[in-house]
Amino acid sequence: MQQTPFQRLLTIYRDNSKTEREKGSYFERLVIKFLTNDERYCSQFTKVQTYTKWARENGISGNDIGIDL
Repeated sequence: MQQTPFQRLLTIYRDNSKTEREKGSYFERLVIKFLTNDERYCSQFTKVQTYTKWARENGISGNDIGIDL
């Protein structure tokens, strides 16, 4: 079965990630790009960023607590 471009991209992420955290980081960056560029979603957000970046900007520990974006 032929993979879609999205499936191919996920395969590249899986194949090139050394850890689960790295795989998750790739995916987070992909979702940020999608939400900020897709015409259906971009107008719904003023800012999309990782939880870690948001937490640091707000003086909170950026430790992974299961929240991604």
